[in-house]
Amino acid sequence: MAGQPDFVPKKELLSLEEIERACAVFVHLGISKVRVTGGEPLLRRGVIGLFRALGRLLANREHSEVTLTTNGGLLATHARDLADCGVRRVNVSLDSRDPEKFRSITGGDLQPVLDGLEVAKAAGLQVKVNAVALRGVNDDELSDMVGWCGAQGYDLTLIELMPTTGAEGFDPRARFLSMTSVRASLAHRWRLTDLPDRTGGPAKYVRVEETGGRLGFISALSDNFCSGCNRVRMTATGRLYTCLGHADTTDLRTPLRCGCTDVELENAIRAAVERKPEAHRFNEEDGDQTLVGGRSMNVPGG
Repeated sequence: MAGQPDFVPKKELLSLEEIERACAVFVHLGISKVRVTGGEPLLRRGVIGLFRALGRLLANREHSEVTLTTNGGLLATHARDLADCGVRRVNVSLDSRDPEKFRSITGGDLQPVLDGLEVAKAAGLQVKVNAVALRGVNDDELSDMVGWCGAQGYDLTLIELMPTTGAEGFDPRARFLSMTSVRASLAHRWRLTDLPDRTGGPAKYVRVEETGGRLGFISALSDNFCSGCNRVRMTATGRLYTCLGHADTTDLRTPLRCGCTDVELENAIRAAVERKPEAHRFNEEDGDQTLVGGRSMNVPGG
């Protein structure tokens, strides 16, 4: 994220009640899994109430779940409340276990994140660590990360860096590592067995035989996963993305605030999903900023 980002005025953010209403319509349309992500969702005042409301919305739907993706800094404070709300899984972004590297990547302190992981595990939450592979930054840590996550009982997913904008001077293409090369490197130390597990998302999974842990690879650029994507994303400002690799969005905030009926909101969502593209365009080299809107990943949410 840029060092001096432009923050959205509070009045442009959906209220928790508006988020709940939109999610109720999504659930009515057949959505059974809702993930609250960010930014950092645990910074939002009253967010535990939103988790309770989402749990109620999905209470009677088969194979449903509410999950959280977090940077982990506030997880120690909220993990037990999340578990009490019915949350069973959390994804924690952790690109480095080296305190100085962690600070250079995130601008924050590592220890609160490690503390949050411990409290989450103690609260009975299933933990998955997400790490973006960064050439020349954390590539020397990835093998040890596999062993550490296995020892802690955490799943691990390694992710290719997407070519979105970010902090000044940061060139994502220079830092890119393909998951093919990462897996080949890990195979020198770990025995990796392909698994049939599919979550409807982009990850392909293996079992690390030495630890018994599950390791996922998300290859957004090197191995296009779009044919199996069943996901949409609604931002905190009510923009609906059906693909992060395209600039096309649908405004749900305006109808929510203009007295639309649930049927009208459903129709807007259906129209957006019907336009969901066949594939992202992250890996195109033409420099056309309309593909992703020239935006940082913190705009739609990481």
